[in-house]
Amino acid sequence: LVGIPEDADIVSFENSLECIIRLLNAAVQVPNILIPVATKVLHRKRRFLVPMLDNILLTYYLNALGRVSDLARTQDKRHAASVAGIALSGFRDDLAAVGDEVAVVKDMLAQEGYLLSPVRILEILIWMAEEPMGYYRSVPS
Repeated sequence: LVGIPEDADIVSFENSLECIIRLLNAAVQVPNILIPVATKVLHRKRRFLVPMLDNILLTYYLNALGRVSDLARTQDKRHAASVAGIALSGFRDDLAAVGDEVAVVKDMLAQEGYLLSPVRILEILIWMAEEPMGYYRSVPS
C-alpha cells in the first residue's frame, strides 16, 4: 500500500487491477475479513483506486459479466481476491466509459460541500439502482 500514491486512480494507474487484487488477497487472509470489509478499509486509504465492493456491487458486476456463479467463491479466501478482480475490471471499464458524466456529478456535489471521489460516486449510483429493497428509488412524500 505504501508504494501506491494516495491519488492513484483505478482508471489510469498502471497495473491498477493487479495492485488491488494483491492488496485484497493479503487482506482477506485475516480471520473474519472478506471482500466487502477489505474494500471498505482499503477505499479509505486509496479512495480513487479501490471501490467498496459490497455484495450488491459484487452481484451486479458478476451478473453483468456472466459470472454470477462465481459469487460464492468470494467467501473462499483462496479465490475471493481473484473473483473480486472480475468485478473490479467491470467497474474500471464502466468508470472509464462514464468518467465525464461522473466528473459533472462530482463538481455539482463539491459545490454543495460533498467531496466524493469518482469511484465513490459510481458505487453509490450502482447501489441506488441495484439495492434490492428499493430504499433509494422511492420518492419522499
